Amino acid sequence: MESIVLNDITFAIGSAGAGKTHIAVALAADALDIGEIDKIVITRPVIEATDEKLGFLPGSLEEKMDPYLKPITDIFNTIWSYDRGRLETLMGSKRIEVAPLAFMRGRAQPLDAVLKTPKGNILMGSVEIGDTILGSDGKAIQVTGVFPQGIKSVYKITFSDGSCTHASEDHLWVTQTRSEKKHGKGFTTKTTKQIIEAGVRVGHGAKNHEIPMMAGPAIYESEEELSIKPYLLGMMLGDGCMPSTGNVGFISADVQLVDSVRDALPCDMKIMASKIRDYTYTLVKEIRSSAPNPLKEELKKLGLMGCLSYDKFIPQAYKMASPIDRVSLLQGLMDTDGTVWIERQNRARVSYSSTSRQLAEDVVELVQSLGGIASLRTSARRADSRNIHHRRASYVVEMKLPVGICPFRLDRKTQRYTGHNKPRLYRFISQIERVQDQECQCISVSADDKLYLTDHFIVTHNTFKNTWIICDEAQNMTANDVRMLLTRLGEGSKMILTGDPTQRDRKTARGFETAYKLLTGCPGVAFIEFGTKDVVRHKTVENILKRWGPDQQAEAK
Repeated sequence: MESIVLNDITFAIGSAGAGKTHIAVALAADALDIGEIDKIVITRPVIEATDEKLGFLPGSLEEKMDPYLKPITDIFNTIWSYDRGRLETLMGSKRIEVAPLAFMRGRAQPLDAVLKTPKGNILMGSVEIGDTILGSDGKAIQVTGVFPQGIKSVYKITFSDGSCTHASEDHLWVTQTRSEKKHGKGFTTKTTKQIIEAGVRVGHGAKNHEIPMMAGPAIYESEEELSIKPYLLGMMLGDGCMPSTGNVGFISADVQLVDSVRDALPCDMKIMASKIRDYTYTLVKEIRSSAPNPLKEELKKLGLMGCLSYDKFIPQAYKMASPIDRVSLLQGLMDTDGTVWIERQNRARVSYSSTSRQLAEDVVELVQSLGGIASLRTSARRADSRNIHHRRASYVVEMKLPVGICPFRLDRKTQRYTGHNKPRLYRFISQIERVQDQECQCISVSADDKLYLTDHFIVTHNTFKNTWIICDEAQNMTANDVRMLLTRLGEGSKMILTGDPTQRDRKTARGFETAYKLLTGCPGVAFIEFGTKDVVRHKTVENILKRWGPDQQAEAK
């Protein structure tokens, strides 16, 4: 008990019946009760005793593991005998989690996976301890650990909105299947491999696994000042004309839009209506002078002057602006090239279209960064007997935004949207495919929920934080198993590995011996050994162990 309190990792090795597991579970329960930790994770290598084969076990993960971990759950029930429903409640809320040993390695992503940070994107392979990245709520968190995992099989996971990321087959996902939802069950933890085995699609091709959404908009730390008001830039990317020579202008038949542009212009500029073409306007200086047009100068700096409709884009500084400015930018885009219509279910459906693929992809990123979902499709040009050579394909972005964010300012669009906006934001896994073996690693972060954002703002896992991890029957672990488990230790956590090396169920299980050899004297790691004299379970057990030692056990095998 003293060793567990004073160290981060304790190996409790030796005779069965010495109380190793009981002490570990009792101290963990006490730490959870007084609020020292957030959760307890119980794990063990799933190896059948001797030649016993349990076969297929139906039910949830917890139900499958229950036969293996019955002694531990019995200890919890004994400790909390005054509250018989406590264990069930804590397991239901995931404050006590049961996981096979293989699940403990499930935080690995390839080195080229993208991590979202307050200053832009970085690759998993370049992240270092102390770096700042974005958590599941879009706010900054710190990387507290980096753990290389070597070469692993990597899968591409594609979601219903077209977003995708890459992860190992034992990577953990929190999903809710259609069956779980139907029976009132919440989200449960599954590996990539388990999701494949359960079926990515069920019934008549219905997507089976839903994952949680990012909560809140991404908060960036951009140091660039926005020289053009976001709404005005969005409008210019939609209906604006930005030739390399000549006047900057736009075309619109909407009086309210013209007024909105006028309000967003710099104080020394004005709108001038064309005397030749209806609904055509130029943006000029208020007072004629030899000085350059300030709007044109800023558009040049952003690289937008000379862009035609099919090669427009959102400058990086605007994609990383504050959430308020990003909403304003989106409103400018949607007031010009956005559409809202009402579906049969009396729901508002929203889309944006452009002949620029880059601009459409930027709009997808913009929506996702605000906590919404967006999917991109191509609408090919229609067959036409006139064979107009300059007609181009249109790229259509269909989107849903969180409650409280309206993508329009125009009254006619806003009224239609707010009167019928009933968004349910979700991402279903639509496809999982094996790609290749890649070098992977996992990280730990300072977030309370232990989550961070990867490609397309997809929420994913990292190592355990503020967690008490108990690994029972650890004598059946290989050296690689032990190394993998130890690297799951997160900030504010403790780990206890219990086992009796004389009761190994496989010859390659030498993890205890390797750990003892390499880690003896390592700060934060302790080894406590028990002999037959320490048995407290029953006097007869002590007598059996004295007569049936390791030599007799090896001879029996």
